Amino acid sequence: EELEEGDYYVVIEAVDKAGNKSVSSQEVKKDTKYAAIKGLKRDNKETKKWINAGNNVNSKTGDISVTDKTSGVEKENIKIYTTSKKPTKLDIDNWELQSDIIKNPKNFCLKLSGLPDGISYIIVVAEDNAGNIAYDYQKVKKDTKAPDVVDLSKKNIPDNGWINKNNDAALINMEVTDNNIEQASGIYESTIYRYTGTDKLKEDIENNIN
Repeated sequence: EELEEGDYYVVIEAVDKAGNKSVSSQEVKKDTKYAAIKGLKRDNKETKKWINAGNNVNSKTGDISVTDKTSGVEKENIKIYTTSKKPTKLDIDNWELQSDIIKNPKNFCLKLSGLPDGISYIIVVAEDNAGNIAYDYQKVKKDTKAPDVVDLSKKNIPDNGWINKNNDAALINMEVTDNNIEQASGIYESTIYRYTGTDKLKEDIENNIN
């Protein structure tokens, strides 16, 4: 007979022809379902945002919960891993263990400040008391290094800096690099500040640029 999930007692009663009877029982527990891991965001607007060096460098994941209604899951069997490659299967041998024990497995969050720059995946792995192993993950994009302006030069602009009506070809060349692999490079903005001759305004402009 196919048993449903849960705890059972199998009772065997044996009676011989003389009427002697013996009874034996055995507890049977069945749990074939994985623990439920909730709260991680695999792919939505939040996971597409970059963590930068500003206020969100100390951001955290949302509330994460791990539950198993049948056999239960112990806190020491909830572990956190990270990897730079998108998880496609349970592969803990190639993931980096970050935390062995979660103090409160029913409701916790994970800090993202310790992650390296680049694309990372936070993975929560939970093994229930029956030995079923579940995992879920969240993608994190982090870039805390500013791009470098490696070349800022002028073309067709006199040494005195003045552009007149005959300088239609005047240009300022800008070359920007971002050496971080797979970082948020490729889109840059330039701002022109107007300097009208006062030392105070010049100082404000230089402070803005730096």
